[in-house]
Amino acid sequence: YDAAEEYIRFSEETAGSDDLVTQVVWRSSRAIVLVQRGELESAVTLAEEATTLAADADFLDLSASALAALAEVLIAAGMDDAAAAAAERASATYALKGNVVGARKAAALAPTPRG
Repeated sequence: YDAAEEYIRFSEETAGSDDLVTQVVWRSSRAIVLVQRGELESAVTLAEEATTLAADADFLDLSASALAALAEVLIAAGMDDAAAAAAERASATYALKGNVVGARKAAALAPTPRG
């Protein structure tokens, strides 16, 4: 994760503000790194930012990827209902694109109900 952080920081520092793909990817990636460090609140914030940015684009795989990262972060934060919703949205978005593998992976992210 330390090596990833170096590349994420480079992306953040060099990406143009209008480079939507890079803006979404660095936020999603840093959110995953922050989860590994236990910085859950910051991770959730970044993952939500990435999802919001991606929603404004006409790029279904980017949007689905941001939603999948959000689901992973929400699972780590113990927000299972929100994580399940994000995973379901990611899966549906991948399916719209015809990305069957992405749809299955995203669906598998959904936490199982506790009982």
